[in-house]
Amino acid sequence: MRAGSYRASRRASWSVGPWSMPDRVPIRPSDGSTSVDVARSSLVILQGYTTPTVITQFTGGHSGREITLIGNANVTIQNNATIKTSTGANKVLAANLAYRFVHYNGVWYELG
Repeated sequence: MRAGSYRASRRASWSVGPWSMPDRVPIRPSDGSTSVDVARSSLVILQGYTTPTVITQFTGGHSGREITLIGNANVTIQNNATIKTSTGANKVLAANLAYRFVHYNGVWYELG
């Protein structure tokens, strides 16, 4: 092999782990979803909800992960053991406003 050249003996592969940069391709949960998987995106668009719905959990998080929700007046975020809103109570979202949460030690905390 010539100097400066490189030849891999196996196909190079890698996987995306929990510490990689979050994907900003938005996810749009289906209408009425009460559990939202945020493992593949940190941007959640809730504008498609036409049925009044209470979101009870976000799944796929790890400590330090932040997510942004784009609100919908048909969606309420339940304040519970795994989601803590800034008011300490269930929170009805406003249409087209952004809400940020950070995950720490198994709990999502609303920022601000």
